[in-house]
Amino acid sequence: MGLCTSPEFATEVTLQPLERFPLDAAILFSDILTVPDAMGLGLYFAEGEGPKFERPLRDEAAIQALSVAPLEKLQYVFDAVTSIRRALDGRVPLIGFSGSPFTPACYMIEGGSSADFRHVKAMLYSLAGAAAPCAWHYRAERDGVSECADRCWRSGRANL
Repeated sequence: MGLCTSPEFATEVTLQPLERFPLDAAILFSDILTVPDAMGLGLYFAEGEGPKFERPLRDEAAIQALSVAPLEKLQYVFDAVTSIRRALDGRVPLIGFSGSPFTPACYMIEGGSSADFRHVKAMLYSLAGAAAPCAWHYRAERDGVSECADRCWRSGRANL
């Protein structure tokens, strides 16, 4: 997580490919799981296994107990965007990516990567059948995923 949570490191890692290759854009170095981490799930990286959560969501009560991630906990992402945009100075665009609400939800429920998504499938079937993915999307939107993405975009735009 050190590379993601340090704006200086994230800037350096984002810019390195541009120093080596004639690329059309820079890609923001971050992780799609920083928002669930800010929501209190305890993100860590296990060697040889990838990202994992200390507190996966295994039932509807755990999901209902989630609260909006305070944007202050993601300030390092906004600072990295600002730093990278300044360093790029218009040379190439800065692009980023995010998972659909379902991608982080899978990690949040499984507690890490999964070959069979056993916990996700069980939860989806137990909730509202075919309506469950819609409920996940609504919850993600309500809890500020879009607001976070918008603020990240604005942090770069405001410092051109």
